[in-house]
This record gives sequence, C-alpha cells and structure tokens, in this order.
Amino acid sequence: MKFYFLLEEYSMSLFLRDLLPRLFPTFIDEEHYSLRHHDGKEDLIGAIPPFIKGIASKFEVSVIIIHDQDNKDCVQLKAEIKQLCKHSTAPVFIPIPCRELEAWYLGDPEGFSSIYQEFDKVKKKNVFRRNPDDLIKPSKIIKDYVPSFSKTDAARNMGKIINTDKNKSKSFQYFIRELKKFVQKSIKIN
Repeated sequence: MKFYFLLEEYSMSLFLRDLLPRLFPTFIDEEHYSLRHHDGKEDLIGAIPPFIKGIASKFEVSVIIIHDQDNKDCVQLKAEIKQLCKHSTAPVFIPIPCRELEAWYLGDPEGFSSIYQEFDKVKKKNVFRRNPDDLIKPSKIIKDYVPSFSKTDAARNMGKIINTDKNKSKSFQYFIRELKKFVQKSIKIN
C-alpha cells in the first residue's frame, strides 16, 4: 500500500516531508508515500482526474488531496474535489486546511515563535488570540507582523516541531486525527 499526497503547493510538501515521519515512524518516503506538489489550485485540480484514471486505478494506493480553503465554502470545495474522484477505485481522503497551511502554524504559537523570534513579541495581540482557522489570510497577517517570514522556510521547519497534540487549529486537529484513521483503515483493507 502506498499513499499518494496530491498537494496544492510546494510549501505543503516541505511541511509534510518532516511531519509524516513523526506521525508514521515506520513509513519511508517514496516507498510508503509520495508527496506530489502542484503549482497552485488550478494545477492541482487539473492533475486529479488523470491521476485517478492512471495510477490510482491501476495500483494498490490510497490518495490524500490537500487543497487550501482560502475564501471558498469548505463543504462545496470538498464536494467539487470528490466529484473529480468519483471514478476512483482507490480510497480518497480530502482534508481542507481552513484558510491556509499557515493557520496550522499559528495553532502552535510556541513552536512558531521558536522559528521566528519576532513573533514572540506579537503573539499576544488580539489577532493571534482567536482561532487561527478564522483568519482570512494567515500568511499575509504573519508577514505583516513578522517581516522575515518565508512560506518555504516556515514549512521546512514547522513540520519538524509543530505540536500535533495541542494545536489550536481545529482543521489541523481534524487533519491529524482523520489522516491516522484513514491510514489505518487503508492498511486494513489491503
């Protein structure tokens, strides 16, 4: 059984590269899972049908499609992606990060502060006290307060340290909980 992660962007690939071995210590990159990033939403959406028709229909695989919510309705977005997968013989899991990957980072302010020390000075501001999934554009808000912020540097580092147990982002909690269930269920099926 191999798990294919179809990802919207490179930063999610960097993040998962270090997070997945923490969640599944026996998994080996490219043996048990493959991270396939795309160049944005349109590229990801365009890649789903050929992937489902090709690899996902011919091999023993499970598919995880990660697409940021941004300003879309989460339920509608997930339904649209499910529609693209309707002919899949492989199990498919579609987690939607609420707004953006960066909201997941803000769910662990201590971890984020360990990478960006200047965040430590501003993390108590009201904007960062609320549920990070409610922030409309977390990456822009972070950049406004932490000028040194880089999507790729944050992704490279946060996957190694993000708190998976006490993260305040509900969409991150959902992702971790449901990914573990999906992997276990997929392994049992095969």
